[in-house]
Amino acid sequence: MARTFSAEDSAILRQLHADGLNRNGIARQMGWSVGTITNHAQHLGLSFDREGFRADSDCGSGPPWCVR
Repeated sequence: MARTFSAEDSAILRQLHADGLNRNGIARQMGWSVGTITNHAQHLGLSFDREGFRADSDCGSGPPWCVR
């Protein structure tokens, strides 16, 4: 029998998103596919803004492992 995304799942998704977890981390923690998390996040009006990732990818005075 197929699982359905419940109201409880939506609440957990909202909380994990608010805690700052990324899409893949939420999918792993909740046991759903990344696509399912993406679809339900969009339905809930949540987004996974990549702006922070772009800023981190600019090494500047970043961590020593950052290669330009």
